[in-house]
Amino acid sequence: MSLFGKIVSFILNDALVKTLANSKTFQRFALKTDAMAKNAKVAGADAVAKAEQVAKDKIKEQVSKVENAKTSDEGFSFYAFVQEFKEEMTSNAPAKVNTRTKAQALVSAKAKAQARRSNGRGK
Repeated sequence: MSLFGKIVSFILNDALVKTLANSKTFQRFALKTDAMAKNAKVAGADAVAKAEQVAKDKIKEQVSKVENAKTSDEGFSFYAFVQEFKEEMTSNAPAKVNTRTKAQALVSAKAKAQARRSNGRGK
């Protein structure tokens, strides 16, 4: 932008700022907008704090229910299940692990099917 353009822009900007600063309507608008923004910020912070507290209370309630549950009417206790599962996972007994992958099983099945077909054709 040329020097002349910068000067014109500065003068117009200065005139606009002075006009808005002296306008009672704009001042009321600015004050109301500022007050609404502050109220919204406080209300939002309060809502977040309340939601956090409710979530914490619900989590504590659910944890205590699980920990204190002996057995339900059907004879199942989730807490007991978790404890038994932990014991099973940490026991020293080696678990029987199927090392055969799905791909290996698929290849084996295809080979068997192909052998059956080729044996049927030769007869």
